[in-house]
Amino acid sequence: MLTKDKLGDNARGAFIMTLLSGTAYETVEHVDPKEHQKKDGDQLLWQLLDARFPKLEAVDELSEILTEVFSLHAREGENMKQWTARASGLFDRCNRKTGVGFPEEATRGDFKRESIASALRSCYPELVVKKKAIALVDEILAVETSPQ
Repeated sequence: MLTKDKLGDNARGAFIMTLLSGTAYETVEHVDPKEHQKKDGDQLLWQLLDARFPKLEAVDELSEILTEVFSLHAREGENMKQWTARASGLFDRCNRKTGVGFPEEATRGDFKRESIASALRSCYPELVVKKKAIALVDEILAVETSPQ
């Protein structure tokens, strides 16, 4: 809202309403236009939205992002370049949002993320994940993680 300095005080609520859709819109659609088309009417909308979509606690955010990291797998039709870019982005987002970083190197040899990504792209430049490959990986993981 700070960038909308020419927007009048009584128009801020109406402007917010034009930006909303889906569940966010449903959260505030019952508000009488007279209530949000006045000075500080935007504050009413923000209060309703904050109540419906509370900020995640640090532990919840950590759980959410780590679940994404540990369930990371290639998607059907995704090539190696796309997968490494998506994986790197996810690791970076995990570090930014939670402060949890994954080591760039392992103990033996050069296992830097970028080195591995580069090697995979050079070895498999045309690799595109097929649905059959995803099912095979899932089956292998199920066997390896099942109790003996």
